[in-house]
This record gives sequence, C-alpha cells and structure tokens, in this order.
Amino acid sequence: MEYDVLNEIITATVGQLFNPGRKPAEASDNGSWVGAEGPRKLQESLMRLRMDLASTQGRELPAKVLEDLLQEKRKVKRELKSYDQGFMTQFGRAPSREEKEPMRPLYMFYKKLKQAISRKQQERQAAGPSVTSTSVEASLAQLTRERNSLRERLHRYQHEFYLQNHRRIRYHRDIAPVEGEYRRYKEVKAEIARLDSNT
Repeated sequence: MEYDVLNEIITATVGQLFNPGRKPAEASDNGSWVGAEGPRKLQESLMRLRMDLASTQGRELPAKVLEDLLQEKRKVKRELKSYDQGFMTQFGRAPSREEKEPMRPLYMFYKKLKQAISRKQQERQAAGPSVTSTSVEASLAQLTRERNSLRERLHRYQHEFYLQNHRRIRYHRDIAPVEGEYRRYKEVKAEIARLDSNT
C-alpha cells in the first residue's frame, strides 16, 4: 500500500513537470480558441475593416496620406483590443503570445502601418512648413500688428475723452470720432481668432 501512495505522488510530480500549472480542461479550451474561435475573430475583424488577407501585406500603404494611415491605425488597434477583450471575457485573463497567433496577420499589418506613419511624419518634417501654413502665419503677424495699433489709438482716445468730459465713454455718440477704427478693431480680432483656430 505504501508503494501505491508513493507511486501516486511520483506520478503527480512527473505530470506537473510536463504540464506545470495547466489543467487539462484549460488546455483543451485554449486549443479550441486558437484553432477555431481565433481564426473566426480574425475573419470578422477583416470584414469590419473591409480587408482581406492579401491586403494585410500592406503594399498600398506608401501611397496613402498620413491622415488616412492614422485613421486606419486607430481602426486596426480597436480590432486587436476587441480580440483581447473577447479572450479575457471567456478565460478571465489576457491571451498569451501563442493565443494571439490567429491574429498574426493583423498584428503584422499594424506594425507596417506604424512604420508607414513614421516615414510619412519624417517626410513631412523634412519638407518643412507648407506654403499654406507660412502664408497663414504671415497674415496672423500682419493682423496682430494692425490690432495692436488700433487698440493703442482707441485707448488713447478713451483717455483723452475722460480728461475732457470727466466721465467714461457711455453712449454711441461718444465713439463717433473713432467709430471706423472701433469697427475695424472688432473685424481684425475676429479674423485673428478664425486663423488661430485653423493652425
């Protein structure tokens, strides 16, 4: 009988050596995920992204503009997170590298997207500021100078009005001598705000 107990202990220890910390049921569950559920999730993701396996090669990425690449990266990242979330819901933990294997084509595509984005950003920096942004900055500088000049004139008028009339400007007739400057000042301020919001 002692030999039987000893046999059971040895058998259990050997079993743990070959399968440490893994239950047979868990192994078979994960196997079905990697073999069936994972590939199905990949196909669903590709359908939502309007892609097929061939397009995960990323051959068309260099032809895309930076904004489109960034938008596509966000969508792919969302699909990869959804896969992880589905796995966590079923097993109560994050998937291992092996359990992420069914999504490999999408992971590889995501990596190529990041590389393409990095290249586009470097190209944009090397090209320097665009003609459009340069002209906007020039307009802003000119408008800012005009605004400052008008503000100074209006302040000076306000100060002189106070000295002459012993009161602040209250009525529309009070600003009649500088009404044109006041109207232009408001227009310039609005134009500066508009240009600022576009830069």
